[in-house]
This record gives sequence, C-alpha cells and structure tokens, in this order.
Amino acid sequence: MRVKLRKPRQAGQTASRGPGRDAARPPEELPTRVLPGQTEPGGPLRLRIWVRRRAPHITMAQARLGEAQVRLRALRGLLTETVTEIDLPVRTGDPISRHTRGQGRLAAAHIVHESRSVIELLLSASGASAHFVDNPLQRAKRDVDVLSGHVIFDYDTSREVAGALSVGLRISPIAMV
Repeated sequence: MRVKLRKPRQAGQTASRGPGRDAARPPEELPTRVLPGQTEPGGPLRLRIWVRRRAPHITMAQARLGEAQVRLRALRGLLTETVTEIDLPVRTGDPISRHTRGQGRLAAAHIVHESRSVIELLLSASGASAHFVDNPLQRAKRDVDVLSGHVIFDYDTSREVAGALSVGLRISPIAMV
C-alpha cells in the first residue's frame, strides 16, 4: 500500500520534523531510481538509472550500478564456465568426478552468496521506495534469500567440501556432491 506523500515545505515554513520527515519523495520526484528489466531475451537482469535532476548522490548511485554490473558479468562468466565443465562429461557419457561436482556446488553457492550482495548494493542505491513490497528488487531479494537458506547453497559448507576435495581429503558420505 502506498501512502500519498505531501509536497515538501517551502523555505521559511516551519513545522516539527520527525525522523525522515520530508525525506520521502514520490517516485516521479526521485533523482535516481535503479530499475530491473531484461537486457536481451533470456538475460537475467538489466539495470538503468533514471535521472530526473542533478543531485550530489547521483554519482554514488551510478558507481553502485557500475559495480553491480561488473559483479553480475563475473557471475555470468562463472556460471557459464561451471555449466560447460559439467556439460561436457554428461554429453560424452563420462562420469563427473567428485572434485568437479564439489566445484560446481561451490560455484552455485558463490553465485547465490554474491547475488545477495549485489541486490543489497542495488537496494542501497535505489532509495526508500526500493523497500516497498511491490518493488521488483524486493522480489529478487526474497527469492535469493530463500535460495541462500537451502542446504545445497550453504556457502560455508560448500567451501569446506570443495576445499577438502581439492586436497584429496575424505568428506562426509552425506555431503551432497
């Protein structure tokens, strides 16, 4: 539910100011907004900055957007490499080694962990309206939070299993690799 916001007081008008009073602005008055969408068919996330007027914090929103874009590109590269490593033995009918499966699990857990950080970065750059329940970034945050709670995406366990397999140590028979 959105609340209709009042226009900010003009210079010279007085009123008691509570926390955040006049800090919220309707979406059309926000200097910047980071909006999700599709870049290309099948692309996971497009980010764009909608600039309505100049403000000092626009450059920080742009910097966060740039950081998010490069981090997402790195994650896409990791995903592509991991899928390629697993797909080749599957196509030839060869078994997938435990080491490869451990690295695949670690890559999946890292992608979820890093995606969570990227979404937090975008939320911090998007302003207060990003915290409305109907904001697409909130949906992405909820989805990634649910994924990160699944045992297969547990970052600590995945790192432990992949590290143990890399040096040839035994892992638990129920380690899910």
